[in-house]
Amino acid sequence: MEHPRSTFHGLPRPASGDTDLSEVDIRGIDKILLLRVLYNEARLSTTAVRPFDYDLARQVMAAPILTTDMPHVGSWLSISSFCGRVIGVALTRNTAQGWIYDQLNEPGAFDRAVARARQLTADTLRRRAGALQAGVRDREGEREGTPPPPYNFVIHIS
Repeated sequence: MEHPRSTFHGLPRPASGDTDLSEVDIRGIDKILLLRVLYNEARLSTTAVRPFDYDLARQVMAAPILTTDMPHVGSWLSISSFCGRVIGVALTRNTAQGWIYDQLNEPGAFDRAVARARQLTADTLRRRAGALQAGVRDREGEREGTPPPPYNFVIHIS
C-alpha cells in the first residue's frame, strides 16, 4: 500500500517551503551515467540491493519519454529505486527533478550527481574524439583495396 503523502512509491512528499522543486537541465548528459552516479551515491538501499545492471539501465533509459521530444506531454519517468538503491528522481528527455534524492541523501546531492555525470559524459566524449583523431583503430576493419573516401555512388536504373 502506498503511503498517503507520497508521490513516489513510499517516498516522501516535499516539505513545505524548504524544498527546491526546480528542474535541472540534463541535456547532453549520458542518462545511463547519470543513473550510475545516482546509484553509487545513494545512501539508502532496499533488502534487494544488487550490483548496477547496465542492461537494465539501457532498457530504462530507452523509455520513449527520454528518447523523443514530446512537448505536448507533461509526464515524467519516475525512478523510485534501481537495483535496490533508493533513487527518487523524475526525468524527461531534457530535465530532471531530484528533490526526493536530496531529502534522502543531503541537500545538494542531486545537483552534485548531475554535475558529476556531466563531467563523466564530457570526459567520455573527449576520450572518444581523441581516439578518433589519433587514428586509433576500432575492431571494424576495411576490406582490402577499399578506396579512400569520398565515395561516389552511381545508380543505374534500366
